[in-house]
Amino acid sequence: MNSAALTPRSWLLLVALFAIVFASRVPFLDAGYGKHADAWRVARTARTLATTSDYQPSRPPGFPVHEWLAAGVWKWREIGLNGLSAAASAAACVLLALYARKVGCRDWPLLGLALAGLPTFYVNSVTSKDFPLTLALLLGSYL
Repeated sequence: MNSAALTPRSWLLLVALFAIVFASRVPFLDAGYGKHADAWRVARTARTLATTSDYQPSRPPGFPVHEWLAAGVWKWREIGLNGLSAAASAAACVLLALYARKVGCRDWPLLGLALAGLPTFYVNSVTSKDFPLTLALLLGSYL
């Protein structure tokens, strides 16, 4: 199973996983940038990048990939920035499931759902922080 191509059923499970994870975050996308100061600094950096093209890292050493992506969706305020995190978290869950499938885990879709339900991951995926995107990029590099 680990080297087999994705079947139509596997594709359907992956799409459903992404949709379920993203949909579970939608009610919280307009709740503000988050309580943590880092989330507000990301929003400030995104605004600065979007309006002046001047890059000032949100915190050392910075995460230019996330901050440039955030600048691209900044005009939608918290819905855009939190939506970016929600989409990245859904992608991270899909990528973890794909990796688990690759290494032979039988219940690989459930592993993606398990990650989605972790409280710390859930909270960080509905704020404008960079952790979900970092995890998605890391998991993508494993594939």
